[in-house]
Amino acid sequence: MFKITFFLLLTSCFLVQHLGASNIAFKHTSLDTLITETDSIYEMEDLDIKPQYGEGSNTTLNFLRHIQKTVEYPTLARENSIQGGVKLKFVIEKDGSVGEIVVLETSHKCFTEAAIKSLNLSNKFKPGMINGEPVRSWYSYHTVFKLAN
Repeated sequence: MFKITFFLLLTSCFLVQHLGASNIAFKHTSLDTLITETDSIYEMEDLDIKPQYGEGSNTTLNFLRHIQKTVEYPTLARENSIQGGVKLKFVIEKDGSVGEIVVLETSHKCFTEAAIKSLNLSNKFKPGMINGEPVRSWYSYHTVFKLAN
């Protein structure tokens, strides 16, 4: 506990010294950690430039193609003729990596696991931007698992 508190205090002093106290706001969480305003996660409609996946004009389609190529139909679902889907929401970090993943809807746990595994195989995104600066943002999508007849 002492090491964590010392690190947070040291980090806080550095931020205040180098960024100025007026440029940063701290919020206390239940874990007594410090979070700055720059850790906000923005919705798509709040971004000046939306995150992009790959090159070209339709990067959403690039992302969905990646998911389609990498997602594996779960063996349990295939063997039991289970179909369904999962809707995920995840954070695209400032560096373009996938951050926190939230399951919004799922019809079966095995679909959730397959969708998350595929998402974690993603290349980095170009992050969303506000005022020319990269920001953390939410991205959501739905994967449908359907067996061929």
